[in-house]
Amino acid sequence: MVQSMMKHQLIKSCSGGLLPSSTLRKFENDCNSDSMVGEVMTFKERSLVIQKKIATGSFSKIYKGAVSIKSPGFALKFLLNKSTKDKKRVALEMEAIRNISKKPSYRNHFPRFISVTSFNDFKCIIMERMNTNLRFYMASNRRRLFKLKDIRQISKQLLSAIVYLHNMEYIHTNIKPENIMIVDVKTSPIQIKLCGFGHSMTTSSALSSTGKQIQPLHYRSPEILFGLPFCDSIDIWSIGCILAELYIGSVLYSGKTEAQMVKYIAETQGFPSHLEQSKYWSHYVVPADSVDFHYQTLTMTINV
Repeated sequence: MVQSMMKHQLIKSCSGGLLPSSTLRKFENDCNSDSMVGEVMTFKERSLVIQKKIATGSFSKIYKGAVSIKSPGFALKFLLNKSTKDKKRVALEMEAIRNISKKPSYRNHFPRFISVTSFNDFKCIIMERMNTNLRFYMASNRRRLFKLKDIRQISKQLLSAIVYLHNMEYIHTNIKPENIMIVDVKTSPIQIKLCGFGHSMTTSSALSSTGKQIQPLHYRSPEILFGLPFCDSIDIWSIGCILAELYIGSVLYSGKTEAQMVKYIAETQGFPSHLEQSKYWSHYVVPADSVDFHYQTLTMTINV
């Protein structure tokens, strides 16, 4: 056990992840494959048919759409745009996309953004459609570990994308295999693009977001788990976890709750510094002398 583990004892547990909000449950009912597939949208004076659902996000659904049967099609990301909270969330994502796509070179790292339109109660982002995402690709190749040359290619492209994003003063906050798209599984070397900007934030807004629950649980950095001040380096933590997963063939830290994640990380990395600033420190640990006190009290009670 690492030295810092001698000072503190993990004794608490807490729930993992955020509970679905009423907005999300409503979205699940309003936007499903049965009601959306077959609908026709107007795009640049052409009819675009919604063909099938290909992914589900926290507050979005992604479908394949095409102007004809032979067309390679587009990815259609539908965002609920009804309540004031919905509109604010959509506005932030639209702003992020506009800023990120200012330079033509963004297409090297992210799917090409084609247009934005409205459809019923939704805002729809029309973008380049990729072949599959890294999660599906990993599942379909679960018997085969990634070769080092492929991991190097993914690492180089993923880090290049995140450097671009950080230079634009944005933090992704939601890096996970589902948001890493593979352009074409048949091409070699493997080519990936990063997507999923619904939870992105500016680096300046991170200063006022300490304690906010962000990042997928298995790729959540210690700063977020403990409620410490954070910066764009939390994206690097997520990338490191994913690259390790590609190499070992399983999730690096597979905790089902925040407390389990803290335990696994502490056992391998130790506790993060500046824990006195942590908002959630007391959720997971108590001082060792307090543990000794409780143990001594229990021993005295048993002896009596």
